[in-house]
Amino acid sequence: MLTIEADRQRARHARTGRGFGSLPLLVRIGLVVLVLGGIADVVAHFGVGVGAPNAGHSAGHTADEIAAHLQVFVGMVLILLGVVADGVRQTRLGPRASNSRKGVS
Repeated sequence: MLTIEADRQRARHARTGRGFGSLPLLVRIGLVVLVLGGIADVVAHFGVGVGAPNAGHSAGHTADEIAAHLQVFVGMVLILLGVVADGVRQTRLGPRASNSRKGVS
């Protein structure tokens, strides 16, 4: 009987503790911004659809490259803010509220 209950608790924890949906909202938004910025960065650096890589400029970065780098940076900041905000919120709620949200009694 004890083994079955332990297996149920492990299964419940595995379902609720993992995945993109269990992350705080600001972290999820930051991840989406970061991934889109990474794709834009690759496209800007390799000049997809424009010809040769870095065509048309000999020094420095193009405006597209700088914009993609800025988007990646904004994504990182959003992720960091989401992690800090979630940690502060959990600290203010205390261990009981945090444990009850995780399914621990």
